[in-house]
Amino acid sequence: MPKFFSLEKPKKEKVEEINQELKEFPELKPRLTFDFPLNENRRGALEMINQEQEIDFKKVTNLLNSEDFIERGAGLYLAGSASSKEVQEKAAHVLEDMSRSEDPILKIVAARGAVSFGDKFLPILDELSHDESNGVREIAIQGLGRIGTKNAIRVLEKLSEDKSFSTRCFVIYGAILIGEKALHILKKLSQDKDRYVRRTVAENVAKIGDKAFSILKELSQDKEPDIQKSAILELAKFGEKSRPILENIKDRETFLDWSVERALGQIKENNKKDVVPKAYSWLLSARKSMFATPDTKDLAAKISKVAEISKELKKKYGDKFIGITILGSAAKGYFEKRESDLDWGIIAKDEKISKEFQELGESLGLCCDHYADIDKNNRVKTYPEVLFYGLFFGDRKELLKLQKIAVENMSESAWEEIRKITYENELKLSKAKERQNIKEKDLEKTEQFAALLRVPLSYNETLKIFESK
Repeated sequence: MPKFFSLEKPKKEKVEEINQELKEFPELKPRLTFDFPLNENRRGALEMINQEQEIDFKKVTNLLNSEDFIERGAGLYLAGSASSKEVQEKAAHVLEDMSRSEDPILKIVAARGAVSFGDKFLPILDELSHDESNGVREIAIQGLGRIGTKNAIRVLEKLSEDKSFSTRCFVIYGAILIGEKALHILKKLSQDKDRYVRRTVAENVAKIGDKAFSILKELSQDKEPDIQKSAILELAKFGEKSRPILENIKDRETFLDWSVERALGQIKENNKKDVVPKAYSWLLSARKSMFATPDTKDLAAKISKVAEISKELKKKYGDKFIGITILGSAAKGYFEKRESDLDWGIIAKDEKISKEFQELGESLGLCCDHYADIDKNNRVKTYPEVLFYGLFFGDRKELLKLQKIAVENMSESAWEEIRKITYENELKLSKAKERQNIKEKDLEKTEQFAALLRVPLSYNETLKIFESK
């Protein structure tokens, strides 16, 4: 199990490892766009989750009583291992209250929290797995997979017959978390009438290991070409065992030649690999998560280019350009050079700056344009969340000024929307789990750290921060 760090600075020897990787890029100093101080509740939660401090029932109760959904979520996570009957009762009340909310984010927090209690709150997860919100259903069904008991499997079996194809797809993700014990569910869904469901099986079932081989073999003969292609590419993960199947397909189906050639090439490439690239998974649980990736140098080269462009834009546009935020996998630490785009945001007072950045950064694989348009009164008109999450490169003093103006001129409900957007983005870590081979329990802990460290504080606490500056 990897070591997780709740505080900003990891241990000295770990820092030195990354410094060696980044010695070609000494100017890179990533920092949270909104670098807020931790309050007492969050610091206490981090220390208890990180096992730096024993479970304190009073502190857990304070978390459960908090008005901040992030802190309540941490309280539910900790209450699952608390022996206090009073804490357990309080947690049950909080769970039921949040699960009945009209707010999808609160239901998602409840679904994550219910996992800590195992079978005890399966009825809540079962109810949430039928919610009208796709996001709620997905997290609730994923929660069933994380619990993985016989009772949870029974609920997944029923859900595998749900009329909604998206629900059946979510069941696939839940079943994969369980593994071989849920193989029968995956086998059934690999024969689903909906082609998207079958393709989802084809794209994911290899994660459970050797037992998935026969399912992929059958899917490689599916009547739909896109499902065949997905199965063929996934068969490459089984190495030489797949070669006869792939070569047989190549002889019979010329329109699949490209997929077969790619899969055979991947088998050949995998045979050459002697060393697995080293990831710094523990950094996913820190404020500076960017360099958790094993592709550190490739990411650093991209970010260095972003920094260069930032300087060019500042020189050309002066005060109209404030800075660039890096979002997505690059900021969160699971960037992969072969697959990852660079998600970004521009904070500026002229839209042509955003367009010019796209032209200058064309070679970087840019994706997901977020242009935070600042008007002549220094108020943000579009994408206000870009001022408060991700990693920032630019004029920090000017950013701080804009953040203060933004918070002072928005309603509490508008601020809550920014916090919810940040929560959803920061906790999308399933690709990190897959790319860095993180165990499910460790991922749950990482999600707690990501929420506590990187999702902004409540409206009133944030106002106080800016009032003191």
